[in-house]
Amino acid sequence: RLIVAIHPDDRPRVEALGLPWVTGGATRSETVRNALEALASDGIKTIEDFATCADWELAGGWTTVNGERVKDEGLLEKFEVSLEEAQHMVMTARIQLGWVDPAELEAEAPEDEADEEAEA
Repeated sequence: RLIVAIHPDDRPRVEALGLPWVTGGATRSETVRNALEALASDGIKTIEDFATCADWELAGGWTTVNGERVKDEGLLEKFEVSLEEAQHMVMTARIQLGWVDPAELEAEAPEDEADEEAEA
């Protein structure tokens, strides 16, 4: 979603980043332009690049290095993208590319919900 939808006035800036673009109903937004720049500066310039991201790479998270918790800043964390939103965006990209079948996701969802209820 962030990678392709731009306002026509933003075309030169997006092209300069080497990003694919589609004009359409997108509104002009400094946040969207800045998010595009953040992704492009990390080499994420296509939907394929975006689909290979982990949710924590976008939203941020924590890892353990030498036994200590270390904060990993997400590429879109400063835009207040939650982990759930990042998961949804990445999965949407994977579905659009045909890497994931949405029917399989729907079939897995009831199992996951049942497991969560059993643990509670």
